[in-house]
Amino acid sequence: GMAGSGRSELMSVLFGGSHLDSGEIYINGKAVKHSSPKSSIQNKMCFITEDRQNTGLFLEQTIAQNIIIANLINVKKFIQKRSDDHKTAEKLMKLHNIKAGSSKVKVVALSGGNQQKVVLAKWFNTNGEIFIFDEPTRGIDVGSKQEIYQIMVDLLKQGKAIIMVSSDMPEVISMSDRVIAMKKGELIALLKKDEVTEENILKHSIGGKEI
Repeated sequence: GMAGSGRSELMSVLFGGSHLDSGEIYINGKAVKHSSPKSSIQNKMCFITEDRQNTGLFLEQTIAQNIIIANLINVKKFIQKRSDDHKTAEKLMKLHNIKAGSSKVKVVALSGGNQQKVVLAKWFNTNGEIFIFDEPTRGIDVGSKQEIYQIMVDLLKQGKAIIMVSSDMPEVISMSDRVIAMKKGELIALLKKDEVTEENILKHSIGGKEI
């Protein structure tokens, strides 16, 4: 959908960040109630927001602190060794090719691409099953984009589910198995893989009728 189509608002509802006015959310055939992001995380959902600096990261905290924060919800006892946090962070930094001297570096000092990879590492640490990517490559360099795409492909190979919101047309076409077009908060069209073309997406996003 175009800007203002309600796509990001829908993702917020799915993750429990906004109130669901009507309808139900199902995961693996079971209805779930996401009253808050906490309940969504407990249902193994992950949300990579479009505004990583304001809603995805604690910029003045270290890489390690950012990586472990989401998983604290799944840990009964919050008290753990700081050395264990850094070991976990260093492992995920290597996995995601996060370029920094150590996990003790503050996130504010990183490039946009590396900040986005810290967001991904944070959610990887929760062992999530459903990943919502809202504008995952906005504001990052070409090299980091390719790394993000590969991470998404690897997630799919592991059997994870991905919902992606993007205004980058080539990204939508190359990365999607199905595309839902939205306009003014309404679902307009569901396009299968062989129907996912720039012409079809624009036709439904700009014009089109509600499905």
